[in-house]
Amino acid sequence: MKIRLWQIVVLFATNLLLTIVAAGVVGPSSHKLADIFGLVGWAGRAPFYFLPLYLTPLTVWLRPAVGAGVFVGFMLGLPLALWAKAAGCPLSVQLTYLLSGIVQGAILSWLQRLLFPKQT
Repeated sequence: MKIRLWQIVVLFATNLLLTIVAAGVVGPSSHKLADIFGLVGWAGRAPFYFLPLYLTPLTVWLRPAVGAGVFVGFMLGLPLALWAKAAGCPLSVQLTYLLSGIVQGAILSWLQRLLFPKQT
């Protein structure tokens, strides 16, 4: 069976919702990021919205088990945690980004296995 567009849209919409919630709730404020590396605030905040969205194509391409999805989510959450460290955010914010990456990877890999047919 083929992968349908609506299945990818469901995965992307789920990932987008999780990303907006995570970045909106615990993301570093623009004024914290304004002085780092000479960036304006919105440019420093952009990775917190764009990087987790790469989980959708990775999930579709790799079709990982939930455990592997956790690993992929952790690897995409790690740069965000380090970026939050550079912004001077507390440890709880850094750990939240790692945890949100892990949860996003697990949810998306589980949802992908639920929605997509098994390849034969």
